[in-house]
Amino acid sequence: MLEALLGRIPTPTISRLVPRRERETISGGCIKMRRLSAAEPQPDWSADFSPLHVSNCKRERNGLAAREHSTLKRNKFRAPEMKGGMDDKLKRRIGYVRQKLFGSFPGYPVIKPTDTCGVEVLAERAFQDSCREVASLTLLDTPRLANLWQLCRMTNPGGNIIEIGSFKGGGALHLSNSCPERTVIVCDSFEGFKQLDPNLDRNFDAEMFRNTSQGRVEELFRSRGRKYRIVAGFFPQSCAGVELGSISFVHLDADIYKSTIESLEYLDKRMIERSLMVLDDYFRRADGVNQAVGEFTARHKSWTAFPLFPGQGLLIHRSWFGDEK
Repeated sequence: MLEALLGRIPTPTISRLVPRRERETISGGCIKMRRLSAAEPQPDWSADFSPLHVSNCKRERNGLAAREHSTLKRNKFRAPEMKGGMDDKLKRRIGYVRQKLFGSFPGYPVIKPTDTCGVEVLAERAFQDSCREVASLTLLDTPRLANLWQLCRMTNPGGNIIEIGSFKGGGALHLSNSCPERTVIVCDSFEGFKQLDPNLDRNFDAEMFRNTSQGRVEELFRSRGRKYRIVAGFFPQSCAGVELGSISFVHLDADIYKSTIESLEYLDKRMIERSLMVLDDYFRRADGVNQAVGEFTARHKSWTAFPLFPGQGLLIHRSWFGDEK
């Protein structure tokens, strides 16, 4: 798995990123993690988890997190010097390697781990099964999948579900799993981005999201006997002459400014009461998405945007509160 993640990252670059105490050798772009020797203390898995023991574990864990945060603050993820500098694509790739190794992306540490005890959606068997089913078909993590699962179920069951920017179809299938009796409209160009704004869409590049196909996505729904419709092309122009029906839930994962603002304007008059829109990459350094939401809510006072952790936005219409204006 690590070999696949590291890919073409130069060995000297990797050696700068992995602390010496946490590696044994680095060769050929592969990290070999250090193993405990026979002389070193071995973990006692039979230890009694008394309140004092648990308290000590928490104190040790929080201490490690604090030291990692302190290191990040000092270093500010100092990238190794490379001829001509390091481009954003390589920085992202290295960042995700570090996230795989240490649990958080450089510069964005998780200071205190999430307490999952008693979180009901995580214990729901249908949700667990859906997350496993779509794991290889979506870039969405468990918190974002949980938000989609719960919010979609809250919306008007008489409306369709639409996802714009479906990529391999995992997010759309997850929404279908949450409400299998409803129709899911799956919208994607299936050829990546059409046009990127160099100032607003710096997080993305023209080669992203091309490794998909309409046929494979369609087979996901056909093989499961779900209600669905595939709309191929750049939304909303792709919907010319297409009857979408009433819509009550939107997952807008368009990533960039132009697609996001055009989609929001197109969908505004097509939403029925008790509808919600969830956007991906909101407050996640995707300036195009942030600007599009700001412009849309400024023009349409009936919509209000709220951030959701981690990196989503929720648009709520005032009709939820008995005001149709």
